Amino acid sequence: MSGRSYFEKSSKNWYELWCPRQISLIEKKKIVVPELSDRNRFGLAEPSVYYGDTVCGIVLKPETRENILYILGLLNSIAVEFFFKNTTVPKAGGYYIYKTMFLKNIPIRIINFNDPADVARHDQMVNLVEQMLELNKKLAESKMPQATEILKRQIDATDRQIDDLVYKLYDLTDEEIKIVESET
Repeated sequence: MSGRSYFEKSSKNWYELWCPRQISLIEKKKIVVPELSDRNRFGLAEPSVYYGDTVCGIVLKPETRENILYILGLLNSIAVEFFFKNTTVPKAGGYYIYKTMFLKNIPIRIINFNDPADVARHDQMVNLVEQMLELNKKLAESKMPQATEILKRQIDATDRQIDDLVYKLYDLTDEEIKIVESET
């Protein structure tokens, strides 16, 4: 590693991780996203799933009361994609960088767990995301063209319900919704 002054000044050996991770954080249920993508592609990974340096993982803080599926639904929504693409700089070919330095700016709608209506919206999001995960699992296993088409329509309808719920959660006006939908 000669010629790299930052490395030569460090106490690291050539085979050591520059930024080691805590295994306790990796071995949790987490949200993952490719570090380079043309759109929001957040997914759920079980504790037994490990990932390399081309994926960014999001682990919820212990004090987070929101269900991880609620957060996943927000992150994959058209409104959050609109926000992300308008607050980061695209790379060549229309790709975006999904790294902590950019992801930390996404405004996550915190639930007021003392408000029954807010709790109901949270629970509705969790249920819709559970449906979406199940539909996508069935789609991946589908071998019949007709069943595949039906599943795709169900996925589109569920995706639309999630987007509508996100609009309500963020109190978007009809005009704001038109802008979001026309630009994504």
